[in-house]
Amino acid sequence: MEIKFSTTNEDLKEITIHSLNKLNIKHSVYVDRRFDKKHKKPCYYVRVFRNNARKLITLTKPYKLFIKEYILTRVDSRYREKLMNLLKGSK
Repeated sequence: MEIKFSTTNEDLKEITIHSLNKLNIKHSVYVDRRFDKKHKKPCYYVRVFRNNARKLITLTKPYKLFIKEYILTRVDSRYREKLMNLLKGSK
């Protein structure tokens, strides 16, 4: 399981990292510095994996993940059942 945040705003990236650190959630940061018509600024990716992703979901309870249609259309089929079971246990 993976959660990925992306932004071109460096302050928002720092706030995200700070929040994850406060929650004691391990993460990685990647900077994509390609510039073209679509990419005008560096893009910052903050990624959370496996048990840390589960912990983040359990702690924050993102509202979109409680909408079954969202899970069915936007979540990779490999993770749907695991995610739905995780959410049932966190209510």
